Amino acid sequence: MSVFLLLFTFFNFLIVFKKRNEIEKGVFTRYRIAILESLLAISFLIFIFVEVLSFFNRLNSFYLSVCWFFAFLLSSIIAYPQRDALSDGKKLLSQFGILNQKYRWFLFFLLLSGIIPLLFLAIYNAPNNRDSMDYHLARIVQWVQNGNVDHFATNFPQQLYHNVFAEYVVTNVMLLCGNDYFINCIQFVAMLAVLLYGTLIAKHFGLSYKGQIMALVLIFSFPIELLESTTTQNDIFASFYLMAFVYYGLKLINNQQFVWRDGFFMVLALSLGGFTKYPVFFFALPFSLWFGIVCLRRFGLPQSMKLLALGFCGLALVFSSFYVRNYELFDSVLSPRKNTRIYVENIDAEKHGVRETLANLSKNLSLHVGLPSQSYNEAVALKVKEFNNWMGIDADDERLSLNGGGKYEVLFSLNEDTTGNFLLLILLAISIPLFFFMKNKPKDSTLFLICILAGYVVFSSLVKWQAFSSRTQIGFFVGAAIFIAMVFSSFRKFPALGFMYVLLLSSFPFIYGNPNKPVLPFNYLAKKMIGYAPKSILIVDKEQNVETYKENPLIQRYYDFEKPFCPLKAPVNKTEERQIFQTLDSLKYFDYLKTDVFNTTRYEQYFIHDSNIKGDKDFAELLKHLPANTQNLGMMFQARMGFYHLWKMFRDKYGDHASMKYIVYLKDYQKLDNVKKPFPYQYIVADSESLVNENIIKGDIENVEKFGEFLLIKLKKVSDKHYLL
Repeated sequence: MSVFLLLFTFFNFLIVFKKRNEIEKGVFTRYRIAILESLLAISFLIFIFVEVLSFFNRLNSFYLSVCWFFAFLLSSIIAYPQRDALSDGKKLLSQFGILNQKYRWFLFFLLLSGIIPLLFLAIYNAPNNRDSMDYHLARIVQWVQNGNVDHFATNFPQQLYHNVFAEYVVTNVMLLCGNDYFINCIQFVAMLAVLLYGTLIAKHFGLSYKGQIMALVLIFSFPIELLESTTTQNDIFASFYLMAFVYYGLKLINNQQFVWRDGFFMVLALSLGGFTKYPVFFFALPFSLWFGIVCLRRFGLPQSMKLLALGFCGLALVFSSFYVRNYELFDSVLSPRKNTRIYVENIDAEKHGVRETLANLSKNLSLHVGLPSQSYNEAVALKVKEFNNWMGIDADDERLSLNGGGKYEVLFSLNEDTTGNFLLLILLAISIPLFFFMKNKPKDSTLFLICILAGYVVFSSLVKWQAFSSRTQIGFFVGAAIFIAMVFSSFRKFPALGFMYVLLLSSFPFIYGNPNKPVLPFNYLAKKMIGYAPKSILIVDKEQNVETYKENPLIQRYYDFEKPFCPLKAPVNKTEERQIFQTLDSLKYFDYLKTDVFNTTRYEQYFIHDSNIKGDKDFAELLKHLPANTQNLGMMFQARMGFYHLWKMFRDKYGDHASMKYIVYLKDYQKLDNVKKPFPYQYIVADSESLVNENIIKGDIENVEKFGEFLLIKLKKVSDKHYLL
């Protein structure tokens, strides 16, 4: 596999950067820094390769392999004379032997019970996160087919203007491997990198190896990071660059002389981090001000201006082509303008002020306090609403919230998009007052805390509250975890090892019970233990029928079957919740939660996120009715957004040249070069009869077959027609 060219290039960078870090104290430190700098260097090459190949419409596995071959060749020439840089590798083992035996056993337990299982899930399980299917992977489908990262016609514009660098990396791994078995590993590796940066920042503040291990465990154990670490989302990936920026900024301002290398890595990390996700800029802003002021005072105006110029150049290099693509389609560099046909959302807060910031702060923090108790969650939500009302603000004000028309509420969930970080938030609340009683506070630790909190305030001021925003706050919680370790490790009598075991054990439900990748049916068992009553009757298994529940007297008593999604008629007490759970369980409502990764096929895993979890069988049956030489399928979707999982099944059966493209879209997309490329097809896959009837002339259709939710339309002759809305 060509992916080994990338791995060998990384190894060459490791040799080079290890040699250049010989002045650092400690063999562990030298290797940590070398690994992380190698990852940053690989990131930069990925950006260059994708943009250059895209410009020439040559973004495919062959040309990408050629690029990585030359990268490997050149890096080998540079690394070969320095190959003795890794000769001290044996010292790693000897240094590990110096650690306290109990800590060695703990690290072994962490590796065996936490890190290795996550790696297994990342490789073994198919990518199946909802956001990944809707836009993270859906955009890659079109990039690969078009041979470039230019914009394309779609029914989900977020595939175009949401930041793209994580997907550049996924595209590289997918094309070099020739499959998608390792694309979940990108976030997993990013998590490991965040752990290493966390320990390096902790060391910068004077923490011993025990304190660094505590920081590592605190970062590792918070739920949303654990759940995301085996997905193709981008929040941990963005946090990797945020922590790199913070680390090199701290190094830069503590050097006796200005070191351009630290400045370069700081700029590179910030540029690629923002290119991955904009919140990186919000959390980095207070740190940027801190670092800028210190640079100005310590190194003078000329040197500071050079660093600032480097920063602007880095941002311009990374963002320019992306912004050009956006402007050509949207007449805006960021996203579609409001009141245009392509416009779908505005994530930016539309009101600003102290009250508005406090309102969003209260709602953002409440994302992390949900517990498996409906009465408790409703009570917390009521308090937050009362606080907002006291300030004269509606908690559901659409100028401050983006919730798809839904109402603000506090929820408890075990989900890759919405899980909160309850324990870490409580530990942070305890740590802040304790910090002010600490003697001999580490240098700059107060400023570090201020920057962490200020970044959260900036984020809450500039971005609308969203129900799934806990994952965009990962960078904040990584910084908070380092601070908590700083505080707790300062108390000599604190039972650090026992504390870390508790943290690790608390992570097990999120490692082994991820609903999208269940090793054990933790989700079902948890619901059974608490007597969970769903707020709505949602049929996820198409083999079931809502009438089954409607005919049950107890379920009919509590649920309103006259309304969409059959919601609860009124709040229920704990006894009633248990009765509802037992009844629904007897009707097999929760059977879909009893599956695990070992009794599902890879195609079934793709559809775990789907509203139709049996969709793989429907689509597999549809594929049987296509001729063996089928290469192109026109996609006519109304409800579905992305179709990566369908594309993967199609390609697995019909080869790497098989393509799917949207053929129904807004006429605004007509001007795009990728839309003007010929795309002949005779078969169309649709999910809406009304959409088909509104756009396709009946005389052009030879026949229509239905497979579950999917319609397969065969045209009388090959067509290249696009249907404009």
